[in-house]
Amino acid sequence: MSIEPLKKVYLYGKPRGHRTGSSENGSIGNIYIFSIIAAFVLFIACFNFINLTTAFSLKRAREIGVRKVLGASKKQLVLQFFMDAVLLCLIAFVIALALAALLLPLFNQLTGTIIATGVFENLYYIAGLLAIAVLVGLLSGIYPALFLSGFKPISSLKGQLASGNGGLMLRKSLVVAQFAISIILIISTVVVYNQLDFMQNQQLGFEKGHKLVIDYQYDQRITNHIDLVKQQLGTIKGVSAVSVSSTVPGTPNNKYPTQIANADNLFQEVLTDVYYFDGDFLSQYGIKVIAGRSFNKQFVLDEKAMLINEAMVQKMGYKNPEEAIGKRFKQFNTDGTIVGVVKDFHFHSAQELVQPLAIRPNSGFFTAITIDIRSTNMQQTIGQVEQQWKQLAPGLPLIYVFEDDAYNKQYLAQQRFGSLFVCFSVLAILISCLGLLGLAAFSTAQRKKEIGIRKVLGASVTSIAALLSKDFVRLVFIALIVASPLAWWAMHSWLQGFAYRIQISWWVFVFSGSAALLIALLTVSFQSIKAALANPVKSLKSE
Repeated sequence: MSIEPLKKVYLYGKPRGHRTGSSENGSIGNIYIFSIIAAFVLFIACFNFINLTTAFSLKRAREIGVRKVLGASKKQLVLQFFMDAVLLCLIAFVIALALAALLLPLFNQLTGTIIATGVFENLYYIAGLLAIAVLVGLLSGIYPALFLSGFKPISSLKGQLASGNGGLMLRKSLVVAQFAISIILIISTVVVYNQLDFMQNQQLGFEKGHKLVIDYQYDQRITNHIDLVKQQLGTIKGVSAVSVSSTVPGTPNNKYPTQIANADNLFQEVLTDVYYFDGDFLSQYGIKVIAGRSFNKQFVLDEKAMLINEAMVQKMGYKNPEEAIGKRFKQFNTDGTIVGVVKDFHFHSAQELVQPLAIRPNSGFFTAITIDIRSTNMQQTIGQVEQQWKQLAPGLPLIYVFEDDAYNKQYLAQQRFGSLFVCFSVLAILISCLGLLGLAAFSTAQRKKEIGIRKVLGASVTSIAALLSKDFVRLVFIALIVASPLAWWAMHSWLQGFAYRIQISWWVFVFSGSAALLIALLTVSFQSIKAALANPVKSLKSE
């Protein structure tokens, strides 16, 4: 027995649940991960504000020049630009609140739990988010305010501006940071989905298809006539096999202290997972006996028998499964003998190592009936099972679940984690593209006359577009170099939480880098082609 705070059960506690379906628990680790990603997305948005503001600074150059000529000080201009940035963030904050209220039901559905029933439930959170919005406005407005207020009046009024190497390097660095974050998220998404696919498709050591599991709640009308119940259910058309057990793979089971004679023939006590089932369970679930024998179908004859799995063989120090046959055990008030060894099967999530397991045929623990349904009309067969159940146990509700659903339910949290990861990744990539678009617009505006001269001298549209795009391609390659080791470290650390895991292959980085490069080229190509197609006469005019 142990005590834990009720408030920590969901996020910090171990999974717990009912026999016919494991409960879902949260993960504080996932909350930390998504909080970090949300911060990354916010940073990307700040970078974009800087890039877009400086990219379109040419349009405000004359305004700034006029203001300075009319007596505006640099301090006043800095304050104005700060107010612009804060006001923009406050407008975005109001829009964000409206969108959050609108999309909250969809977000709750995506996460599989009710995060909140309303956005305005806690005004303290709203006040905190408002403060964050103001802070984001101030931080993202620092560089644009200093950059724009530093324009010289004469140059501004002529429209002749040069941001300098320092400003250009800053903007390029911001784009590299944006795409590094995006590539990290792309790599992470690919790894997460590959791991989930690996977990769901690896060999489990048992068959989980076509199985209907009924929980009869230890009802004595079933327990006392278990053979008759199995016989009656087995006569239903479409039912090919019936077995009884204390639990089924993928759902919670009990652990009991058990003494087993080890390799030195000394009793060793272990707190082990314990299954109780009849003689038909192993064949029905396709679990192989690799040494000794299974239980007798008349389980009364085997009341003092035990099966163990390969993990228990290793724990007891036996050299091979055959050595375990005939060893003594003590459990509760029963002294008995190990009669067989079964091949390891994943009775819990494939995320965990297979633990030592002891198996007994004690009918007092039976509560689950597994029915194999091999019917072309599943609903009709289930209806017949319901009719038969009403005769077998009048008034007892038919509580059932499909075994594959019960087992796969263990992966719901990881699947939702993957879905949220995709959403965050798409959002980050879209915002990064806006930043790249801003830098492309700024770059083409700065090189307008150069492009005009090249066209006059005979340069083709393709060559000009390639010229304007190559700098951005270089930035994406730099981002890939920066992102790859960070993404590998992050995903390697995440995979350590899985006992059975994939190896991060080289193609993941190639695919992610290629995807980021393609996205960047598609984003930049619009500005590049537009600049290359522009009339050189207009770009070379001085007035």
